[in-house]
Amino acid sequence: MRKWQKIPTVKDRRRHGRTAVLLRAKIASAKGEVRGFVRNLSQTGAMMDAHHGLAADMMVTLACAEMEIPARVAWTEQRRLGLEFSKPLDETAVATMVASRKPELASA
Repeated sequence: MRKWQKIPTVKDRRRHGRTAVLLRAKIASAKGEVRGFVRNLSQTGAMMDAHHGLAADMMVTLACAEMEIPARVAWTEQRRLGLEFSKPLDETAVATMVASRKPELASA
């Protein structure tokens, strides 16, 4: 890489934009069920806050906004974890999930 070339940031490498949300959610895995909140969402993944005890590369199912989405734990950091969906969601599914925010949580 030459000195003048821009180094891509994580945001530059993302395929789909993220939407900030606060949605109640559950993650089911071989270790059991974990409850938490989805903090941001895109067609290809989500970031959650939860006391999880999960490890990277675990296969899980995210239950949120009356949807069940197979996913892989992409990363973990203390109470946060990133999920990569097994199959990208279509824009309508993301819009439905975003619209499902409770009014009192939408501004949080």
